[in-house]
Amino acid sequence: LSMARPPLCVPCSTSLEHVIDLLLREKCEMVVVVKSGNMYEGSYTSSSRPLGVFSLGILSEATANTANTHDECVPGAAT
Repeated sequence: LSMARPPLCVPCSTSLEHVIDLLLREKCEMVVVVKSGNMYEGSYTSSSRPLGVFSLGILSEATANTANTHDECVPGAAT
C-alpha cells in the first residue's frame, strides 16, 4: 500500500459517520482512531495510541458482509 500522505488521525470520540465522511468526501485513504495524543498534529505522535483503522476497503467489506447476512435472515430474499 503506497500512500501519498500519512493517514489522518482522529480522537476516539469521533463519530463513525464523520469517519465515513472523511473516507468518502475528503478522499482519505485511511483514518486511524487514536486515544490521547495531540489531535492538532493530524498524524501519529509518540503519545498517540491507535485503537482502530478504517479504510475504503474495510468499509466495503463490512457493508458487503452486512448485506449478505441480511439476505440470509430475510425469508424470500434474493441471494
